[in-house]
Amino acid sequence: MIRDLGHVVDREKAKIGIFITLAEPTKPMITEAIKAGFYETPYDKFPKLQIYTIRELFNLEIVSWDRIMANQSERVHSTDRAPPDSSLASVR
Repeated sequence: MIRDLGHVVDREKAKIGIFITLAEPTKPMITEAIKAGFYETPYDKFPKLQIYTIRELFNLEIVSWDRIMANQSERVHSTDRAPPDSSLASVR
């Protein structure tokens, strides 16, 4: 699914793609998102493919981009699924 999103982002020449899921992302999903790289602006750089859970969106648990990448990297090196309370709530 994430790989498909990446292909659509590239085909449509979009800067960023966002994947919203009901469940915590799996290790392969996070790995694919990380492989997509970053979109850079003069002000900052952002993950090109971003994964959010419904819980994160409803709780406004969208954290700083550095923390998102750190969380995704931690998820890759942990189990197939991150614990449900692994996100930290702070809006940038």
